[in-house]
Amino acid sequence: MKANIKAVKGSYCVTLYDTVLKENRVSDALLKIDQFTESDQFAEGNTGVYLDLDLVDQINSLKAENYSTAALFDAAAAKLLWDAISFDDDVNVKIQMSDKRVWYDVTFNYLRDYTVNRWGSNKGGKTVSDRLFINGDMTAGKLIRHAVSRLWWYAFLTVDSADENKWHLLDVLCTNTEVQQAITDRNLAHNEFVIKNILRFLEKEENKELLKSKNIKIVAKWITGYAAIMELPMLDEVDFESLMTKVKARIL
Repeated sequence: MKANIKAVKGSYCVTLYDTVLKENRVSDALLKIDQFTESDQFAEGNTGVYLDLDLVDQINSLKAENYSTAALFDAAAAKLLWDAISFDDDVNVKIQMSDKRVWYDVTFNYLRDYTVNRWGSNKGGKTVSDRLFINGDMTAGKLIRHAVSRLWWYAFLTVDSADENKWHLLDVLCTNTEVQQAITDRNLAHNEFVIKNILRFLEKEENKELLKSKNIKIVAKWITGYAAIMELPMLDEVDFESLMTKVKARIL
C-alpha cells in the first residue's frame, strides 16, 4: 500500500516550528506535534510522490542498538527509504525532493518512530531546528542535516545502478559519521559527480587511512578548495582520480 505524500503549507510549517521553539530535545519536540491530516494544513495539488507503507514500517522498526555505529544505522535506513519513495513519471525528482514541505509530511506523519529512534536523545544547540526543520533559504547542507531528507539524499548521491551492488558507495560514505559529515556537510553536498568520485577513490584505498576522522576532513577541505578555482564536474573520472591522488599525497 502506498500513501500520496503531500506538501505542507508554508504557513503551517511555521506553526509547527513555533510549537516546539523552546524544546531542545528531538523526542520532546515530537511529543508536541501530533500527526496532521486536515486539508487546510497542506498545499493544493498533487506532488506525484508516493511512500510505500510496508517499507515505512520497516524503517520505523529499525533500532539503534542493532547497529554498531550510527553511520551503519543511517545506511540501513537510507536504503529502505530509497526503495520506499516513488514518483509519477512527469515529476522533476530533484525539485520535489528539495522541497521542505514534502519532507515535513514524511517526517511528522510517517517516520516519527524512526526519527525518535535515531535522534530522540539528541539535544542542545540547533538540534531540533536542524533535525526536524529546514528554516530560512534552502541549501543542500540543510537537506543533508535534516533527520529524514538526509537519508534519501545520501542514497541519491551515491546509488550506482550500473554495479551489481548499487550501494557500494553508500557503504563507503557510511563508514563513520566523520566521513558522512566531511563529504556531505560542505558545499559539495549538491554535487553528485564530485561525491561519487571521492567515494570511488576512497573505496580503492587499501589501508583506509584517508577514511580516518582527521584525514577525511582534510580531504574535504582540499576538494572544496579546488572547487573554488575549477569546475570539478567538467573533469572525467581519470582526471578526478589524479586530483584525488594529489590530495592524498598532501595528507599522508
